[in-house]
Amino acid sequence: MDSPSSAPSVPAALPETDEARLLFYVEVLMANVPLLIADLSSAKYAFLSFSEKTRREVKQKSTLIQFIGRTFTSLQNANKSLIATQQSLREYEMKLVRAAPPSFVTSEEALRLSNTTANGDTPTAELNGSASPAPAETAAAESQRFLTAFPDNVLILSEEDIRPVREVEEVYEKESTAYRDAAKACNAMEDAFEQAQDRCRTMTEHVQDLKWRFQEVYSGWKSAEQERGMVRIMRDELAGRRAIMTEALHEIKTIKDECYAKEFRIIEDSIAQAQAEAESIKAELQAKRCRYELELATYQIAYKEQQAEVESLREQLKLLRTHQRDLEMLAKKQQLEEMDRNCLRKLVMETLTLTPSKYGKVDDRKLTPEQEAQVRSDHPLVSVLAARISVLEEQRKTIGRLLTSARGMRKSDAVSVTVEQIRTLLEPEIQLDEEALACE
Repeated sequence: MDSPSSAPSVPAALPETDEARLLFYVEVLMANVPLLIADLSSAKYAFLSFSEKTRREVKQKSTLIQFIGRTFTSLQNANKSLIATQQSLREYEMKLVRAAPPSFVTSEEALRLSNTTANGDTPTAELNGSASPAPAETAAAESQRFLTAFPDNVLILSEEDIRPVREVEEVYEKESTAYRDAAKACNAMEDAFEQAQDRCRTMTEHVQDLKWRFQEVYSGWKSAEQERGMVRIMRDELAGRRAIMTEALHEIKTIKDECYAKEFRIIEDSIAQAQAEAESIKAELQAKRCRYELELATYQIAYKEQQAEVESLREQLKLLRTHQRDLEMLAKKQQLEEMDRNCLRKLVMETLTLTPSKYGKVDDRKLTPEQEAQVRSDHPLVSVLAARISVLEEQRKTIGRLLTSARGMRKSDAVSVTVEQIRTLLEPEIQLDEEALACE
């Protein structure tokens, strides 16, 4: 089934700022989280679906890879040590050649060796003549080598002096050949000894393997014997436990019957006692109910009386507030009347014109709306002032009583106590109920 053709999508440009790019990457990651979880789940199921054999093979291969890695590392270390050993061997060879004994040659041999070295040829046969034997040729080759390598180790002798030297060199070559043969025989014996050691080691390992197998079989046999003994002991113990359990079940049944009987008697006694207590509690509750009903009726009557008293106090409070407002209005009128009387110009004009005051009495005077608003705004201050005056009046009465009681006292302690009481009474500030004053 063909998918519907769509226009090629234009790649969207990445955001310019770091914060916008971070938000974009986070959105892409959050969008791909379900796919990642699904991939992890499938990988988990695939890993869990491996068989035990596959897991064992994987473990073996991983162990083999680790062993190969360790072997390769040890091989590299061995290669490095071999290179270092070869370098030291070359240095020792150079030191050995430099420390070699001097070579004895005749003047003719030295001339031929120098000419041969200059021409680049190495005719070893010309060193000692064509009729010289093989040891002489070898000595000539050695002489040429030392001459070309270290000319300082070459000594030129005459024919008569060099003959004993040649004879000694021939004897030395024979001894060297015998020594080399003996060294080869020693090497062969060492190889045979190493092979014998390998066989002995193999046999020792085989014997050790057989010993381990014997120990495993012996330990298995011992464990089987112990298990058999344990089985026999457990059988005997099981039989004894069965008899004990049968007797215990019989005793438990007897004890249960006795417990059921005692429990039934205890329950009957408890029910009778509970019924008696319930009757006494019921009677006590009835008596308390009658007493509480009587107290409730008394409280209700007292509450109604208090409500009536509260209502009367509220009416008195309203009357007092009305009276207070009238007094405030009257005080304002008196203040205005006093101001009018104190006005000299107005008094002169009234005297000159012989016109009486337009306000016969203070009560006949009417206040303007501004003056009434001023009276209302001054009402809270007047209330606070009146409350403070009443509190101060109460304090004055209390102080008067204290002074009256202390007038007849002669002891200084009593007087100081009275003074302390007056100080305690006057020290705290006057506390007023601002909410009650605000409600007015």
